[in-house]
Amino acid sequence: MKLRCDRQNPACSRCQQKHLFCQYSSVPLGSHSWIYDSRLPEEPEQLLMLINGYFDRVYPLRCLGLVHRPSFIHALDQGRLVEEFGEPLVQIVCAFGAYVHALDLGSGMRTYSSGGPIPGESWATKARSAVLEEMGTPNLKTAMVGEAPRLFFH
Repeated sequence: MKLRCDRQNPACSRCQQKHLFCQYSSVPLGSHSWIYDSRLPEEPEQLLMLINGYFDRVYPLRCLGLVHRPSFIHALDQGRLVEEFGEPLVQIVCAFGAYVHALDLGSGMRTYSSGGPIPGESWATKARSAVLEEMGTPNLKTAMVGEAPRLFFH
């Protein structure tokens, strides 16, 4: 039996049962197609959900701790995320966040294993392309992304 978020406060029963940090947005369940979109979400609530998913579930893996969380959130709040961290880093953080979000919804692994699209795949692909394009002139912003796009696909 699949358990979905029942939107109970302060934590839904699914998250309580799995001992997860409970966070959900006002975006209705079932309307998560934006995690497959080629453009990053413009809604601050969606961006924050992806970023928190990355920091809560991916960042603790030592090889994927790409950036300082308070600095990243501060840049988001100031509307300067891409300017301060570069588009490839924002894309890969959101790609990992989208994948984690899909797993939390119970659809991520099923979609991936059936050969369908991977949540956040287009963002990871764009990050990888940007890093490869700038290989001749490396900079701190693209160097921080490093191997993350390759790891996303494995």
